[in-house]
Amino acid sequence: MSAEEWLRHLSAGSVLVPFGISLYRFRAKGYGWLTAYLLVAVLAEAAGTYTYFSGYADNLFVYNLFTIGELTCLGLFLRTLVRTSWMRKGMLGAILAFDLAAAVRYVRDPYGYDNVTWGLSNALLIVFVLLFFVDLLRRSDEVERLGQYPPFWIASGMLLFFSGTMLTYFFGTYVIQNYRLLGDLWRLGRWLNILFHLLVSIGLLKISLPDTARPVRR
Repeated sequence: MSAEEWLRHLSAGSVLVPFGISLYRFRAKGYGWLTAYLLVAVLAEAAGTYTYFSGYADNLFVYNLFTIGELTCLGLFLRTLVRTSWMRKGMLGAILAFDLAAAVRYVRDPYGYDNVTWGLSNALLIVFVLLFFVDLLRRSDEVERLGQYPPFWIASGMLLFFSGTMLTYFFGTYVIQNYRLLGDLWRLGRWLNILFHLLVSIGLLKISLPDTARPVRR
């Protein structure tokens, strides 16, 4: 296999690391939706890899469906971390509206390249992560050490990944016309995916620490 193929499979397989860890952390309160996302991601990557090796070229229906599951699970996960009422209501409303619109588009053309749904999903998740950080800043006195707070690592990974992939898509579609540079952007996207799963894994491992997110004693 070429270096690009190795990177493709390494990126796809990297989700197995946080998924494996989540199987031992799924009982932790508030992390059920994250585990659900990782399960959906594993199934999507497995289906994508199977269709790739089977020579089934038209497998976009798998990833179009995954986009809906990704936004739903990660959006609801972030919503469980936010305590500000209007943020929680706004996030839930945005998730429901997105799911409805994305489902209609999927039914109409499940095999088409739906960059609108994908782009909107990424944009919403970036907004959700920023809302989480704003909410966390408002109650920063509740977390003694930020580096030991699992959601901080997970949300940081999400922000890096989704903002990074949005930028690479924008530059690759509208700015760069050089084929070699487009290949570099594709590889950057794969490495961002690996970094995302690494940070999620670190966050999940932090759950077992006795001082995780320990409230400050007054």
